Amino acid sequence: GNLCGAVRRIEIVRQDARPVPAQHRRGGRGFECARRTGVRGAGRALSRHGGMFASLTGDLFRPPTLAPRELRNSERLRRAGVPTPLMIGYAVYAAPAGFRRADVMTREIHPSYDLSTAMMSDDRSVRERALTATAVLVAAMNEAKARHHDLNVKNVLLRDGVGGTAEAFVLDVDRVAFVEDPIAARESNVARLLRSARKWQSLHGARVTDAELDALVVAVRDRRPVLASTLS
Repeated sequence: GNLCGAVRRIEIVRQDARPVPAQHRRGGRGFECARRTGVRGAGRALSRHGGMFASLTGDLFRPPTLAPRELRNSERLRRAGVPTPLMIGYAVYAAPAGFRRADVMTREIHPSYDLSTAMMSDDRSVRERALTATAVLVAAMNEAKARHHDLNVKNVLLRDGVGGTAEAFVLDVDRVAFVEDPIAARESNVARLLRSARKWQSLHGARVTDAELDALVVAVRDRRPVLASTLS
């Protein structure tokens, strides 16, 4: 049956059930958007490998899969004040040869868009709003000593707020490691995000400028808005 919409956290381990059907899957790195669940405002996703071996390993993991780590990281980040979508729970399923598959249930943030979408916009104010929110997010991650090993523009989710502001959320938090040095976390996070942004400039024609990206780095370090006056 349906879970109550008020449920905040639940861990489910099921070896006798089936994962998300193939017809509901969408290609992509990390977690695939699959379909809505019976929980109000929640989306169900299939956990998948990324990287060079993704075509071989697909959605198969060694026990206990990445889902428990994602739940732990999500809770720790949220306690530290780092915005990330609320993870409601997960289910683990038996697979051949002792492997496992996992579904993850996360509270949906709607309407929303990712940083790549904002960077493709011709509207400078859209890019400025998104970069300012991203700078706040990355700075919060750094203070939490959270180093994201795949911090790319698709892993920053944005939601517009009031008064021309936006809020950013970090995704794929199973790729987060907590380190001792916040400066090391900052430099790693900034480098990975910039590498991804510049790839979108060169490969996809993203409208974001080098000056805007430079201002993002300054904003992360100084925790100040990416203002248009700094980009002229």
